[in-house]
Amino acid sequence: MKTIVISDIHLGRQDSNCEECLQIIKDNPSDEVILNGDIFDQFAIWGDKGKLYRKEHSKFVKEFKKIVKERKTKVYYLIGNHDYLAFLLIPFGFLFNMKFRKRLRRRNLIVEHGDWITLYLWLRRIKRSKDFHENCITFAKKKNKKLIVGHSHEPEKLKNNNWVYDEGDWVKNNTYLIIEDDKIVP
Repeated sequence: MKTIVISDIHLGRQDSNCEECLQIIKDNPSDEVILNGDIFDQFAIWGDKGKLYRKEHSKFVKEFKKIVKERKTKVYYLIGNHDYLAFLLIPFGFLFNMKFRKRLRRRNLIVEHGDWITLYLWLRRIKRSKDFHENCITFAKKKNKKLIVGHSHEPEKLKNNNWVYDEGDWVKNNTYLIIEDDKIVP
């Protein structure tokens, strides 16, 4: 089984590299796609009265929907901190046949956007750091599972780490992860 994990496309922002992201999806047929938060950017969309003001962004939505439908790809949409308002503004036709969650758990893996991890540690009174990635490592160790996050836009900070993988973003890094037969391929 092959899964592609993508986060932080930030549709609605002018600096979203959604065309390159769409090409990665086209070039990597998979059984599942996990959209790991901040696919839309509520602040940019809200500023434009609910419209995806760039042609490429509307094209991304239409093409993505077409690709996953043709390939019968299962899609999980994990809600990120920029997505909440976007659900009220985007056409609901795009949302059909997707499973919406805050976190996706697998046997030895958790996939989450990452914006709630520090709050989780605070509520559980677990020692936290000022560094987002250190908090993710603490969370993963506490759960005794590998963790895939987005949110930070800094995938390079987690090199040589056995607990947490940051798949990056489509604003500056154009990065993603592939999970193949339960192995994470950065």
